Amino acid sequence: MATAKSSAKTAKETANVAIEDAVNVGKENMDKIMKAQTDAAEQFVSAGRERMDAAMKSFETFGSFGRENFDAWVQASNSAAKLFENMNAEHLAFTKAQVDDTVAAAKAMMGAKTLQELYDLQNDYMKSSMDAMMQQSTKLGEMSTKLSKETFEPLNERFQQTVDKMMRPVAA
Repeated sequence: MATAKSSAKTAKETANVAIEDAVNVGKENMDKIMKAQTDAAEQFVSAGRERMDAAMKSFETFGSFGRENFDAWVQASNSAAKLFENMNAEHLAFTKAQVDDTVAAAKAMMGAKTLQELYDLQNDYMKSSMDAMMQQSTKLGEMSTKLSKETFEPLNERFQQTVDKMMRPVAA
């Protein structure tokens, strides 16, 4: 009977050891699962932060880009307004000079004593008037060219920068 008790005790101890080993293995497996889940959650959060940082950087870049575009439009508008103002002043000065010349020519023609003198005065007036018109047309043409160049220069720069920014990711 002592051997049966001792066998039962040994079987019980063996069972306890087996249970304890199973619990330890289960505990180790549970620890591994918890660590894997924690690592996965940390990676998910880290990836989310990276994506959020990238999105915020993109928004900042987009905002800056929009601000730079707006500044280019303002610069172009200011340049155009200034040049239109100069062109308008030039046109007004030319018109005033033409009116003064016309009045002076009319007075001179009224004072003509002969038909030949009237014809010569009329001819001189027409010639000087046409020359002035041609010079004014050339001057306004140059001013228009300057207007186009100075107005569209900041916009062309922004367009080129836009193309560069858009092509950079494609080239990379």
